[in-house]
Amino acid sequence: KEAYLQFPLTLDYNTILNMLSRLELGDIDGTGTAIGNALGRSIAGLKDSEAKTRIVILITAGDRRGGNISPKQAAALAKDFGTRIFPILVGKEGVALKPAGRGLISGRMRFEEQEIPVNPELLKEIATITDGTYYRATDKKGLEEKLHGILDRFDKTRVQDTTNVEYEDLYH
Repeated sequence: KEAYLQFPLTLDYNTILNMLSRLELGDIDGTGTAIGNALGRSIAGLKDSEAKTRIVILITAGDRRGGNISPKQAAALAKDFGTRIFPILVGKEGVALKPAGRGLISGRMRFEEQEIPVNPELLKEIATITDGTYYRATDKKGLEEKLHGILDRFDKTRVQDTTNVEYEDLYH
């Protein structure tokens, strides 16, 4: 429903893993999918990069159902900045379990069935506009294979860590 930055671009993998480990189902509002806004945020973060290759891997479980930037507008902007988008549609079409809150007594996450709208045609169009490739993954192994396939195709550029560190000598 909203696109937000979970953590800034950093090389501190322990921080990333720690923050990801704290995420739980239901932390992110699943009533919408702001694909255009998410792409816009990604493109803004890459536009000033001096890397030879700029790519965005969009992992989504559905169709655009929120946001104020259309995915096609974001794809056109990505193309202008020389950024390729590789959309990966995850999951299967049809009914899926959606978090429905926590039980009052148990505190455990409850789930309810919900029809999940998907739009592979939109994702294929985004890929085409930006010279990327559309992928479909129906399980964890498939997603891992798609991610590795994309990442192995491109040169790696070491990014400068954006974490601010100030050193102060506290010894005599």
